[in-house]
Amino acid sequence: MQTKTQRIAFIVLCFSFFLFSCKFVSNIFNRTSTTEENPPIEEEVSDESITPQFSDIKFCEDVTDDGECINPTDQFTSGTNTVWAFFTYNGMQNGMSWGRLWTQNDEPYVEALDEIWENGESGWLAFSISDDVPLSGDFTFSILIDNEVIQEASFSVAKAQIQDFGGSAAFGSIQFATAVDEENGIPINVSVQFTEGITEVYASFVYLNMITGQPWSREWLLNGEELVQKDETWEEAEGDGVSYAAFVEEDGLDIGQYTLNLYVDGQLARSANFEVIAKPTETTTEKTTHSVEELVDPDLMKAWELLSNSNNELLWRLADLVTSFQIEIRMSDDLSENTSAAYSYSLSTCDIIEQGKRQPGIVYVNRQKWNEDSWEEVAASIAHELTHAYQHLQTGYRCDDCSIQKEYEAFFVTIYALEELGAWDIIEEEYPSVVDSQGNIDGDTLWDAIKETYSECPEY
Repeated sequence: MQTKTQRIAFIVLCFSFFLFSCKFVSNIFNRTSTTEENPPIEEEVSDESITPQFSDIKFCEDVTDDGECINPTDQFTSGTNTVWAFFTYNGMQNGMSWGRLWTQNDEPYVEALDEIWENGESGWLAFSISDDVPLSGDFTFSILIDNEVIQEASFSVAKAQIQDFGGSAAFGSIQFATAVDEENGIPINVSVQFTEGITEVYASFVYLNMITGQPWSREWLLNGEELVQKDETWEEAEGDGVSYAAFVEEDGLDIGQYTLNLYVDGQLARSANFEVIAKPTETTTEKTTHSVEELVDPDLMKAWELLSNSNNELLWRLADLVTSFQIEIRMSDDLSENTSAAYSYSLSTCDIIEQGKRQPGIVYVNRQKWNEDSWEEVAASIAHELTHAYQHLQTGYRCDDCSIQKEYEAFFVTIYALEELGAWDIIEEEYPSVVDSQGNIDGDTLWDAIKETYSECPEY
């Protein structure tokens, strides 16, 4: 295992385009099976005499593709990131109105109401909630028919006890990647699912309030079994910053689920998972794609080309999102006068957790600001919003709400783009306290400024 740290501004931008990712806040992912005697039916059943019946709900660490509930329990240990709800059903009819609801400490956690049943008369289903940080608290999962609860059950997840050392020392969110831009500390190709044959995976994580001599450790697991654990004392820059470590296997990482646990003074502070999967089989599925000329407003093409033709990998990869995910960039006359651009997407896609499967949304550019700003400013604004588009499509971020982390990354990209495009006058005017004369971005100052501006938003 290799590690390296830098005292730099934290930014996590991910550019793997067709991989699975775990949503930062909460997700619903379902597995389903029906008996061979009762396969899924295409048309609505008209036999109203059949009464829907649901089994007791079981909570599991995982559910196999054959419908086996792994380690069923209603008391999960601290550090648990994913919990599955498993149940069987009989007497359902396609076309019925149904829904499901997860609550945490009696507050809504995930809602999927007013859905249409499409799973046939009988079989089994399993749904999960998953978080990039350990779950904690009391949870309830409810099944509703016609908006009435007909089955529900509860479970608890113990809260990890994090001991403060030298003033609330802690670790922030973890992102996994195939590489790291060492000069700028930017992870590249971030995902939580990698294909077999990969020989190393980088973990990038925020550290907070760390001081020299702080006891900390990291632990790598494969399918719950310890691979490596290393206890250390903190020897990097004090305060806040970003560190990254690499897990390396020269012969390739084994297929399975990997976990990185970070500890502060012996107490679990942060945990995250990634998966190595078998190489997918080739498919011949075709989908309609539009050219960049069709996706980008002609009046905005020059700004997009500044990003696309940049020699900087971060910027041209952001520009490439437009064609890779079919993201439109359009003019708008409806944005407020102080808003240069905005990213719009449907909240209904937040339940989709497979990376790249959400509807991509649209980047809107304020026509008035376009008339006033330079091409470099317009390009930087587009890069900012494409960062938000990436965050939405990658699914590893809070979906239906703002966060300091999301805005921090987007503003970091804005400044970075202005630097790369040579707009130093704009940087000196807009970000004098954040960027020094050599172009170095002060991550702490940027984070504090965004935290003050977006005070109503959670940090992650």
